[in-house]
Amino acid sequence: MSKQGKAMRITKKGIDFIKKHKISLIIGVASIIIIFFILSFSLKLRFTIADELTIKMSPLSDVYDISNDESVIINSTIKNENFFNCRASCEVSLFDISNNKTLYTRKRTLAHNEEIEESFIVSPKNIGEGQILYNLEVSCNNQRTFICPTEEIPRRKEAFFVLNYNLTNNEQNIKDVSKNLILSIGDKFENIKSKINITRLNIQNLKCKEADLLLDNISTDRLLTTFNVQKNLFENERYLDINQELLSYLNLTTVQILTELDLVQNITIQSYDKRNDNINASIILSNKEYLFIDNYDNFTTEEVNLRISELNFLTEEIEDSFELLDFDFSINDTLLGAQINDSISKINELNNLSFIFAAKKQSVIDGLETYNITLNQSVFCQDLNVAKGKLNISKVDELNLTNKLTNFSDEYCNNLSIIQPTQLDIGNISLYSYNFTIEPSSFTLFEKGKECCIYNECKPCNTEKNTPIIFLHGHVFNEEDSIEYSLGSFDMIQKELKDSGYVSAGEIDLSSNFKSSALDEINNPLTFKASYYYIQFYELGDYRITAQKTERIENYALRLNEIIQEVLSLTNSDNVTIIAHSMGGLVTREYIALFGKQRVDKIILINTPNHGITTSIARACKVLGNKRECEDMQESSVFLSRLNSRIETKEDLHVIRSVGCDMELDNGTIVTGDGIVTNSSAYLEGANNYLIEGFCTDNLQTDLHNNALNPSLYPETLEIIEEILNPTD
Repeated sequence: MSKQGKAMRITKKGIDFIKKHKISLIIGVASIIIIFFILSFSLKLRFTIADELTIKMSPLSDVYDISNDESVIINSTIKNENFFNCRASCEVSLFDISNNKTLYTRKRTLAHNEEIEESFIVSPKNIGEGQILYNLEVSCNNQRTFICPTEEIPRRKEAFFVLNYNLTNNEQNIKDVSKNLILSIGDKFENIKSKINITRLNIQNLKCKEADLLLDNISTDRLLTTFNVQKNLFENERYLDINQELLSYLNLTTVQILTELDLVQNITIQSYDKRNDNINASIILSNKEYLFIDNYDNFTTEEVNLRISELNFLTEEIEDSFELLDFDFSINDTLLGAQINDSISKINELNNLSFIFAAKKQSVIDGLETYNITLNQSVFCQDLNVAKGKLNISKVDELNLTNKLTNFSDEYCNNLSIIQPTQLDIGNISLYSYNFTIEPSSFTLFEKGKECCIYNECKPCNTEKNTPIIFLHGHVFNEEDSIEYSLGSFDMIQKELKDSGYVSAGEIDLSSNFKSSALDEINNPLTFKASYYYIQFYELGDYRITAQKTERIENYALRLNEIIQEVLSLTNSDNVTIIAHSMGGLVTREYIALFGKQRVDKIILINTPNHGITTSIARACKVLGNKRECEDMQESSVFLSRLNSRIETKEDLHVIRSVGCDMELDNGTIVTGDGIVTNSSAYLEGANNYLIEGFCTDNLQTDLHNNALNPSLYPETLEIIEEILNPTD
């Protein structure tokens, strides 16, 4: 038989077989198609109601303390918990919060439940002391395939690390010694400057050549320049570059300069004292001259000669002192000089007329009669006039002059004025005073101290007290889902708040190495994601953490109290701000009812069922979720009736609700809401209420409830939150 015949025979048998088993084949193909659709629907349903991807990281936070010349290795274990039929594309990046830059980025493809280790080496700048903050971010999404019908929605996980770096032991020792020396030298330079200025001020009216010369020879410019170099090294934390020997030299040199200035001041003081001595002597001279003239008639000849000798001695002493000091008379000096010169002139007159006083016993007349009348007439008249003044006699006749002298006086001397003795007016003359008092040193040394930088803005650590934010998730729709899914609801808002200066501290990690006040040096406010499902307990000598999602809302409020205490302890803050979604808002309100609002600054509730969920939503809630939670959230539940009957302080209570999805009430009425919570249920009387309009896009018409937390879809939510946190008014 030919090949063609054989082929026709086989084909005929195949056709006969198909005809014979036609029904069976149709049933088989239909079964395969049905199974395919069932599997496909099951996969889609699973991806709809269950969390398809969870990222686990360990540790979620850590703190490192090192010297500024050391490095540290940040180790992280990352696990991809996704559906068995999926692979995930992941990106791991280490972000330097302090310097606002990404240090490392690595891309990985992870199989189902694959666990990887990532390590990063980080180092501080090798000077000073400070703090650097890091976020280790992991973003993963399942890869879409036929057996993995994912929407490729990314999931994020974030860890928070704190690196404290300190001075080396050598730097610390140099800093301690240098600080004391620089402060001491700085004070001395301030004193030197003040002493030079005050000394120049005190000698500006003196021509004390010795003091001027010594002061001009004192120069500190080069020394001060050298000192400022060392001071700048200290202030810029370049402690290893500081020259200790040079500082010691400057310290000794400034002491010597201060000693030299003390010498100049002493010379200046001596000059002032000598000057005042001369002023006092001139006053004594004038007064003695006055008393001598005024009381001459009571003196014996010997007393007259003695007083004249004293006056001559004082006159010569004053003249010699003025010549020695080489004074330039000031205003007071001019007055004083004129009076001193007048006194000296009168002394000379007394010398010319001394014979009159010496011949007192023989009367003044005898003295004048022996006067050489052949002298120049003006000289005689002057002497006669002086004599009349000294003797306080107003009439010439009382001198008992001879006729010749009388005639001469009448003819030539009648128009001459009588010189009266005058006493020096001390009220117009003041002694010269000096003041070498200097103000206390104002020298300051800038000590940088520990520096904390956030987003490239650096300040001394712990200079600002802030209010941390706690993000509180809502009800877990599927009790089988990981808590990570609920915690991730605020991922995008937490990330976007970085642009407003907030620092993401990731999640509250009850197993972290953070100690009390470990984060109190950070100047910017921190944000924490937290879950009231976690519970910490003590077992076998250690604390263990487990999750419990089957309790009443009141129990969750007790755990929220523990979360708040933990955040306040870590940050050393006075209170917190709570931003809560859905059922998290009811947990927050119950916390306030139990513990009060003393530790809470602001409360922001987003799509919270303040008056409960409808019966239909409650029924769906109980299918996959925690029955007790669903019962507490149902309209007119005992929990809500009790909660809403309490008087709340709503001054800082803000309620954000979203609407746009049609929802059917128990009586069949259609109202608007977010697909889970109706508009009227979210609204809270007396609070600050905000409305966001949107729409539902999923088949169940419920996704607006969660999508309102996505800033890329509804930026209004983030804008309202930022306005509440930082009001512009």
